[in-house]
Amino acid sequence: MGPVGILTVFWAAGSALAATAGKQRAYFNVTELRVLDMMLKNYDRRATPTFAEDTPTEVTVELYIRSFGSINPSTMDYEVDLYLRQYWTDPRLRHKDITTPLDLNDPNLVKAIWKPEVYFPNAKHGEFQFVTVPNVLIRLNPGGKIFYMLRLKLIFACMMEVSKFPLDYQVCTMEIGSFSKTLSELELRWKTEKPVVLYESLKMPQFEFGGVETSMCEQEQSSSIGDYSCLQAAFTLRRSLGFHLVQSYIPTILIVMISWVSFWMDVDSVPGRVTLGITTLLTMTTKSSGIQAEVPQVSYVKVSGVAQVSYVKRRSAATMSATDLALLLLVVTQATATANRPRVRLSDGELLGTTETSAAGTPYAVFYGVPYAQPPVGALRFRRPEPAQPWNGTRDADTPSEPCAQLYVDRFRGSEDCLYANVYTPSLPEDPPSAAGRHVVVYIPGGAFNFGSGGPGQLGGGRFVDEGIVLVTFNYRVGPFGFLTTEDEAAPGNYGLHDQVLALRWVRDNIAAFGGDPDRVTLAGESAGGASTHLHMLSPLSRGLFQRAISQSATALSFWALGEGQRTKAEEVGAALGCPVNRSAELVDCLREASAQSIVATLEPAFRRWSIYPMVFAFRPRVERGVPGAFLPDSPRRLLERGEVADVPWLVGFNSDEGGTFGSFSLLNTSALESLRRYPDTNGPVWLGLETQRNSSALYEAIRQFYFGTQRPGLTTAAQFIQAEGDRYFASGVDVAVRLQARHSTAPVFKYVLEEVPETSFPALLAQKAGNSELPFFPWGVSHKDDLRYLFTGPRFPASRRDGEFATKLTSVWSGFIRTGRPQSALLDVSAWKPYKERQDNHMRLSSSPRPDTGAYQKRMEFWRSLPIDEDWNPTKQTE
Repeated sequence: MGPVGILTVFWAAGSALAATAGKQRAYFNVTELRVLDMMLKNYDRRATPTFAEDTPTEVTVELYIRSFGSINPSTMDYEVDLYLRQYWTDPRLRHKDITTPLDLNDPNLVKAIWKPEVYFPNAKHGEFQFVTVPNVLIRLNPGGKIFYMLRLKLIFACMMEVSKFPLDYQVCTMEIGSFSKTLSELELRWKTEKPVVLYESLKMPQFEFGGVETSMCEQEQSSSIGDYSCLQAAFTLRRSLGFHLVQSYIPTILIVMISWVSFWMDVDSVPGRVTLGITTLLTMTTKSSGIQAEVPQVSYVKVSGVAQVSYVKRRSAATMSATDLALLLLVVTQATATANRPRVRLSDGELLGTTETSAAGTPYAVFYGVPYAQPPVGALRFRRPEPAQPWNGTRDADTPSEPCAQLYVDRFRGSEDCLYANVYTPSLPEDPPSAAGRHVVVYIPGGAFNFGSGGPGQLGGGRFVDEGIVLVTFNYRVGPFGFLTTEDEAAPGNYGLHDQVLALRWVRDNIAAFGGDPDRVTLAGESAGGASTHLHMLSPLSRGLFQRAISQSATALSFWALGEGQRTKAEEVGAALGCPVNRSAELVDCLREASAQSIVATLEPAFRRWSIYPMVFAFRPRVERGVPGAFLPDSPRRLLERGEVADVPWLVGFNSDEGGTFGSFSLLNTSALESLRRYPDTNGPVWLGLETQRNSSALYEAIRQFYFGTQRPGLTTAAQFIQAEGDRYFASGVDVAVRLQARHSTAPVFKYVLEEVPETSFPALLAQKAGNSELPFFPWGVSHKDDLRYLFTGPRFPASRRDGEFATKLTSVWSGFIRTGRPQSALLDVSAWKPYKERQDNHMRLSSSPRPDTGAYQKRMEFWRSLPIDEDWNPTKQTE
C-alpha cells in the first residue's frame, strides 16, 4: 500500500462530514485518495516529471519577500525572510478524477513526490521556518500542475561598495540555482508577471528599497558534468541619510563648534588650548571609530572619513597640533587610492574610471559602461538609437555593463539597457599629455549578430595599451532586438548597425578626452564584427568616421551576414506571443509590450533545426532599399561593383581551421551526427546554410563528395567536417570579398591566414566544459575565435606562456597596421607581406615563422566559387 493508501481508511471514516465549500481543500474524498494511491504506486520521485520525454522540466519561480532583516556592511551580507514559490507540471500526477486543487501537506505525501532540488548559491546561512508548524505547502492542481511553497530565513552575501558611505546605495543579489539537475533535466524560469513580490508594508531601518530586477545568472553555472540553471534577483537599496545625520554629522558639527571656544582663549594660554585641542581630537576619533565599526575594513576612503577630516581641518589653526597633522596625513594617505582614480570630463558629464595592469605589467586607465546612447527600451525598442543624455555629477565608470539581451547557448542573458562603451587608454591622469592624440582602434564584437558582448571577458585591452593604442569596445543590440524587421516603416531593421554608427560618432566626439586622436581611428572586428566592419566601409552613414579597417573571419559577403525575407521571422515571434501578424504596426506594437525574456523564449523552438543551426543566425542585417537614412542602401556586391566603398587600407583574413568552434557543437552531439547521416537531404543543407536554396540537396551532395568522398561526416572524419564548415561560413566569404575589393578600391588590401595553433583552442575548451574525455585532445588547429586570445586579455581566453609570447608579436603586427596602414612589426618579420591583387592571391600565412604565399586554400575556394548558389556574393545570383 502506498503512502496515501495507509491513510485511506482513517480519512474515509470522516469523509461524510467533508464539504467542498471552497476551491482548495486540505482533505480528500475516497475517490481522490484511491487515485493518488494508484498514481504513487509506481511513482519514482527520483525521476524528473519529463524524464520519459527526454526534455528538461520547466519550473517557474516566484519570491514573496516578507521582510528584510539586518543589512550589515561590516560583514557584507543581508538577511531576508521569504516565501519560495515554485510551479511545475508533473504528467504522472494528472488524472481526470482530480478536478479541484488538493493540498498535500501530509509529510508522507510531501516526501513521496518529486520536487526541484534548488538552492541559493550566494547564501551564507539558512533556516527553514517551523513556527508553529513546518512552513511548507504543496498543492496538486488539475492537470498535474504542482504548487510548492517554502518559508525560509536566509542570509545572503552582498559585496558592497562603501566608498560613498553613508551616501551610498547597494545592489544586492539573490541567486537561485539547480543543485543536482543539469539544464538537460531542469530549467528554472522566473514567473512572467511580478516574479518578486514585496510585502506592501516592508520597511528597513537604514535603507530605502529602490527596486528589483530579475534575470538569468550572468555567470555560467557549470562544471565538468554540465551546466546548471540559475536565476538572479538584484535588489537596489538606498541608504537613508536621516539616521547618520542624527547619529554622526550633527554631533560632529557640534564638537567642531565647541572647539571654536579656543578663539576666545588667551593666545598665551598654551595649556588650555592644548587641552581643548586634544579633547576635541579624542572625541572626534571616538566618534569616527563608531562610524567605522559599521562598515568593513576596506582599502579605500569612505565619504564619512572625508567628512570627518574636513571637520577637523576647519578647526582654528590656533588649536591645530602635531596630532592633528599626523591624523590628517594618515587619512590623506588612505585617500590616495580614490584620489588617483582616472577622471575624464566629457560634454555629457564627468567619468570616474579605474586602473588595471596590462599584459606587460604596466598600469593603464579603463572606463567601463560609458553610455553612448539612450536605453533602447519601451518606445525605443525596434527603433534607431538616440544619443545618450547628459548626467549630473560624476558617473562611476569602473564596472562593465550587462551584455545586450540575447539567447546565449540556451538561456536568456543580458539587458535591453546595454548601449555602453568601454575605453582602455595608456594615458593615465598623472602622465604628461602627448603632443598628439594616440591611435585608436574601435573593436566590434562578434556573435553572428545574435549574441555576444563587448565586455572585458574576452575583449580586454591589456595588449593594445602596451602598444600605446587606445582601445574602444562596446555593446550593440543583437538578435530580434537588433535586427527584427517587418521590412517596412513599422520596423525597418538594422538597429544594431545603427547602434554601431552612433558608437563611432561618440568616439569621434569624445575620444580626445581619453587621449585618442579622432582622426586616426581604425575600425576592427571579428566574425560578425568583421562583417560589420566591411559593412561600414560600404555604408554612407559611416563615411569619414575611420581611416583603416580590419576584418577577422568574416566580411559583408559572408553568406550569413545578410538575410532576405526576414519579415517571416518577425511573424513567427509574434505568433508565438499571441500578437496579430497581418498588420505590421499592430505586430510591432504588440512586440514592444512583450518582455525581453518572453521574446527570447520564442527563439529556440521557432528557429532551432539541426544542431544549433540556423538558430545562431536567425536575425541578420538587411538591405534597406528606399529607406530614408538607410545604413545599407543596396547589396554589398552592387555597392562594391559601383565603387561605393570607403577607400581605406583593409587588413582581412581568417583562421586556418575556422570550422572547429561551431563544428564542435555538432561533433559533440552524437544524436545530431546520426540525424545528419540518416537524413542528409534535409539536415545537410541546414548544416551548411543551404536550406533556402532551390537545389539544396544537389548542392549538399556536391559538397559532401568534395570534402568526404565515400566517407560519412562524423568523428572519424572530423578534420574534413571542420574544413567544410570553416570554408563555407568564413573562408569563402573572405575570398570573394577581397577579389571585389581589390578590383574596385585603390587602397591596399592585406590578406592573411592565421596558422599559429594555440595550446588550448576554443573548441577544446568547449569540449572540456561538456565533459568529453576525447575531443579536448583532438587537433582542432586554429579555430574560430582563437585569434582573439592573441589580441586581447580576459578570463575567457587564458593564455599560456607560449601563446602569450605569440600574442605579443601578433598584436604588434596589428598595431603596425593601425599606425601606418601596412602590417609591420619589429617582433615578427612580415616585411614580405604584399597587398592582395585580383590575379595574384598575395597573402601572409601568420605563425611564429610567417611566410608569404599565393596559392594556399585556392583549390577549395575555387570549388565554392563554382557552385551555383543563389547568394549576394555570386555574380550569377538570380534574385535581387
